[in-house]
Amino acid sequence: MVTGLTDSQVSQNVVVRGLSTSFPFCCVAMELAVQLEKRAARLNLEWCPRELNQEADDLTNGKFEAFDPNKRVEVDLGTLPFVVLPDILAEGTAFYTNAMALRDLQQFAREQRGPLLRATEMKRKPAALRVKEPWQGERAHPGGLDARGSPVGALSVSTYR
Repeated sequence: MVTGLTDSQVSQNVVVRGLSTSFPFCCVAMELAVQLEKRAARLNLEWCPRELNQEADDLTNGKFEAFDPNKRVEVDLGTLPFVVLPDILAEGTAFYTNAMALRDLQQFAREQRGPLLRATEMKRKPAALRVKEPWQGERAHPGGLDARGSPVGALSVSTYR
């Protein structure tokens, strides 16, 4: 069991639920899950108020003045033994880049069509349903009702006695 503290309730929930839809955070969560599984370990991430976790907050924000530079460990991310992170980051980045390009292309196309064509693309209201009284069947007035409510193109209702 590995225990840690975080001032982010989102991070705590991701660890508890094991998922996130936010890119690239979801990729990091997947790598964490794989690494924990590989070691048969569990992570217990507990929330604590930011005021009690100021040092971690400073590190996150690049404020290193309060830390001893001799204790700093330089890390080359390219040498770390990631299992899935590089591949899913590459795929996710490609997907995200293509999605943004498609969105921009669609926006450009909408702008080029002009207001007249854009107006024709607006969804039309569906046609109103034909008005029928409960005692009138479908055959009573297949042509519908005119403006006065009289059957159009059909036998009158009195025919169906």
